[in-house]
Amino acid sequence: APIHHSLQFCPLLFQRFLFQVVFDVMSGRTVLILFLLKSLVDCADIQPLALSPATVTPTTSTFLSPHLVFTPARLADPVPRLLLFLPGTTAKPSYYQTFGQTMAEMGYPTILLSYPNDRTTNELCMELDPADDCYYNTRLEYFTGQDAAPEVAVTPSDSIRGRLVALLKFLAASGSTAPDGDAQSAAVPWREYLTPDADDIVWSRVIVSGHSLGAGHAAFIGTLHKCARVISYGGPTDLPLSRKPVAWTALDRATPDDQWFAFYTKYEFVCTSTAINLDREQLGVFGDAVDVFVDDDFHQSHVLCSSLDPGWWLLKGLVSHGDYIADRMLDDRQRYRDVWRYLATFGNCSSPCAPPASCSPAGVCISPGEVHRRSSPNSCQCESGVNPFIIKWWLVRLAPVFGIAVVAACVGVCLRRRRQSRARQASKKSA
Repeated sequence: APIHHSLQFCPLLFQRFLFQVVFDVMSGRTVLILFLLKSLVDCADIQPLALSPATVTPTTSTFLSPHLVFTPARLADPVPRLLLFLPGTTAKPSYYQTFGQTMAEMGYPTILLSYPNDRTTNELCMELDPADDCYYNTRLEYFTGQDAAPEVAVTPSDSIRGRLVALLKFLAASGSTAPDGDAQSAAVPWREYLTPDADDIVWSRVIVSGHSLGAGHAAFIGTLHKCARVISYGGPTDLPLSRKPVAWTALDRATPDDQWFAFYTKYEFVCTSTAINLDREQLGVFGDAVDVFVDDDFHQSHVLCSSLDPGWWLLKGLVSHGDYIADRMLDDRQRYRDVWRYLATFGNCSSPCAPPASCSPAGVCISPGEVHRRSSPNSCQCESGVNPFIIKWWLVRLAPVFGIAVVAACVGVCLRRRRQSRARQASKKSA
């Protein structure tokens, strides 16, 4: 069947439109039509191809949020790097459209992949000893579908690799992903990202990135396979209650050190776990994280951070976990777009950015294997907010105790009232 771009996935713009309706009605202004027209224009600029996993693989019946595929107007190279993005826990690809649009504008074919992401690895493994293979096996099953972890049940066809292989086959077989009559979208050689037997991915042509849970998956894939680049946003977050680093983060990495990049914020609830894992992965050899809201220059660093305080008090840790990449919470968009571009292109001398300074503030390309160490006095020190998953963990374990206490209290009240009732009846009889 022919593939058409979809204009229906603009939740952020529609949400802003509703907010503008309420605001304008309350203020008595009438600019709604102009705002709606602007929203439609912005939406038309994005034009992601939305494909349900069930369309790609008819046997799929779960986690059916559509994959989003962004086709650039021009390719960075004849066979450019494919940018794969893995959403966070329970998040849908449609939450990250601005990011996908930005990457496509730079000439990268971009796939926001829908995959099983309903539970975090910490939720499944945090009570276990770090020496246990729970974290490794859980991520392995998410990635390959291999029956490695009793905590999850992911089939090979529903795994990250399985869904990406199926999607690339589908795109390659369907031909151009451009709308009919649209000569501005480039023809992407999707088949070039698959091995000759079309059973696996040519990871050396893929930039693997992700947010939160997806950031850990990206790092895990980069550990097992030599990828074009690994970019982690707000992760990896694997950290048991013992607060000891998990074993897989210390494994030898297949992706070269100079192609590892990361970003996090000092207030997000996963800041501590992310910082510990980045240090364990030896990203600390690149120097301290550079605060993008204090330093005008990113100083050729491989780890960037944000000290922007989102407010929201108790919800600060949760809000700041997504306000740099998720559309619904995206703040200071232009600065974060600079971060996204930098992390995707720095050191890549053939990057599509022009001039080079738009790729990296220093406008410098690094040679393969070269590592830049930067010590920044403005490094982010974690001030994590309330961790909702820790709260959930305690609530789940305290719920039975609370339930028993409530039942005991009810029984106590009933018995007391029964004794009081008998006492009154006895008093009446004696009277």
